[in-house]
Amino acid sequence: MHLDCVPQMSREPVEENIPASIFVSRLIEVNFLTAFGFDRFLFFPGMLFNANEKWWGKGGLRAASHEGLDMCFFAGTIGEKFRLDETIQVPMVYDGIIVHIMDDFLGKTVVTRHDFGSTFSGPVLSLYGHTQPDPHLQIGDRIKQGEVFALISDAGKRSKLLPPHLHITLAKAWMLPPAGQLTWEMLNGVDRSVFMDPLVILDVDYSVMDNDGAVNFSELYSNYGKISEKGGWRGKPKTG
Repeated sequence: MHLDCVPQMSREPVEENIPASIFVSRLIEVNFLTAFGFDRFLFFPGMLFNANEKWWGKGGLRAASHEGLDMCFFAGTIGEKFRLDETIQVPMVYDGIIVHIMDDFLGKTVVTRHDFGSTFSGPVLSLYGHTQPDPHLQIGDRIKQGEVFALISDAGKRSKLLPPHLHITLAKAWMLPPAGQLTWEMLNGVDRSVFMDPLVILDVDYSVMDNDGAVNFSELYSNYGKISEKGGWRGKPKTG
């Protein structure tokens, strides 16, 4: 498998006034990913925003274009490749308020509302899919940028085709019904202009991978070590 470097995507005009997030640096910090020599995230094309193809099973097309970003694989500085797993703690992208928690096919999705005042057209929703929220997390809770509020869900309990991973969606709240009414079935059918590319606000180095004609994506996962099985995990850090 080879890696093709991809330049940072340009911002769309509507996103110019959204600040960059410390999400990735905080993700690395609270999960001790520096112990693995974290260098950059790795994405199959189907993991990226607006992708039409699947990155699991035997591939093929999605029912609708991807409304977010799937984060799972990363490379170390000496060429090793790893994947996130159910031990990974998930930090908040921006200061915000929990407005909804809903089911998805691998776990729970936490929906948070962020207000940027006059610097942006309106409030933004961040959706964190395939998670196991903190058992004390409630709608109405205020969460600070970088604060841990969930773990990645153990996808193996629900799917043999997908490894545990984090899905992040950014959406324009003013173009959607009230957050409490949201479901993934409804979101899959809305106009795609509702969504924004999370890579626009994530300060992250990454490469896009070619599957080199593999028949089944699942065959590739064995090339990536689960971080909890690779000796770098130092135990659950203090959250907050």
